[in-house]
Amino acid sequence: MQFQHAAVEEAVVRAKTMLETNRRPEWSEAELQARSDVVGLLFEGLLVHEADAPAANRAALTQVVAQTMRHLLG
Repeated sequence: MQFQHAAVEEAVVRAKTMLETNRRPEWSEAELQARSDVVGLLFEGLLVHEADAPAANRAALTQVVAQTMRHLLG
């Protein structure tokens, strides 16, 4: 997956490392890759959202992103 921003790529690499380190036995390779892809898509989407809606409620957005990341990282 190619990313438009170096910070996104760095965050995805860190998340993938966390996913691999904390991998649950029931996760297939496909699920592990899908979780990694969703992390990338989430961060890419946040960059787009910031450009389109800079006045968005950051506190609420941060809370939802944190909950989503906890779920994805297992």
